[in-house]
Amino acid sequence: LNLILNRLFGVNLVEISMHSTESWSNHVTKYELNHESEGTLGYIYLDLYPRQGKYMHAAHFTVLCGRDRSYQSLSYQLPVVALVCNFQNGIRLEFHELETLFHEFGHALHSLLSRSKFQHLSGTRTALDFVEIPSHLFELFVHDFRVLQLFARDENTHEVLDESRFHQVMKKNDLFCAMNLQNQVLYSAVDLAFHSEYTTSQWSNDCGSIYSELQQKFTRIVPQSSDVYSHSILAHLGGYSTGYYTYLYAKVFAAQIWNEVF
Repeated sequence: LNLILNRLFGVNLVEISMHSTESWSNHVTKYELNHESEGTLGYIYLDLYPRQGKYMHAAHFTVLCGRDRSYQSLSYQLPVVALVCNFQNGIRLEFHELETLFHEFGHALHSLLSRSKFQHLSGTRTALDFVEIPSHLFELFVHDFRVLQLFARDENTHEVLDESRFHQVMKKNDLFCAMNLQNQVLYSAVDLAFHSEYTTSQWSNDCGSIYSELQQKFTRIVPQSSDVYSHSILAHLGGYSTGYYTYLYAKVFAAQIWNEVF
């Protein structure tokens, strides 16, 4: 990460010590984000590996938003964020785990590099249509051989990743991409349906039936029985209520930025 951060933004992550009561686990590390001329820009906690009782998914959490405090004759309030993941094999990451790390770190950078007058407009506290753009954009770096060859090594020989192996990995990663796209459209439609006003003449009151009907409409997958409750896997039905579509929406902007800039 530091290789990319330094080349793109002139910043580096530097591990720093914590107060004895500051961390929620002895597996957590703390870093400050330093700019070569502007100094410290913010702080990030990394909690990357699983343990009993820990949150089971991957996410970026804002601990403290950045904000202007000049009206109080104080310096800018530096943002503090936490990155929580569950990588199973330590520093040996599978490709999908590397994508997850870069995706969530894109969110973290959004918060750490943001400078705003009001804390409720800081970083990821932006319009929902755009909140996923930095994360999807940063994720694209692991799809580029120019980037992976800087740090990717064979776990046994420690040889640098060669281009033929890279293309094999990408080919495998792109399997069923059309089906995955259909599923994202389905999840977006389900999210909108569950959080919209529909009369019983349009939908049954059974969430499973709604999911099955939309699955038949938007995908080529054989609809499951309405009593399977496939919608229960959609963790973002809560925090992203009516906004799940922004995942696909943001991918479009991220791809355009990538193609024009990188």
